[in-house]
Amino acid sequence: VRQALTDLYRKLSFACTPLIVALIASSLGSAFRKNILLMSLLAALVVSVLYYVLQMVTGILAKNGVIPPFAGAWIPFLLFLLVGGGLFRTART
Repeated sequence: VRQALTDLYRKLSFACTPLIVALIASSLGSAFRKNILLMSLLAALVVSVLYYVLQMVTGILAKNGVIPPFAGAWIPFLLFLLVGGGLFRTART
């Protein structure tokens, strides 16, 4: 049952991932002055890998019963939402 709940919550939280991507990408887009394309691609790759790793770790913890399934699916989203909000707030216009 725990594994099924973890998978269900992960599918629901995965649908909100484009919000995180748009928030972080829009805030990192103005952070670099030189080599904008290269640095933006590198930043996007690093953020994507970190999000994926955190999602996998919390999913494993949820399936093993260390944390609740709901928390295992939504912790990465909420953490990166906070990071994206902070980056967006400090972004140059």
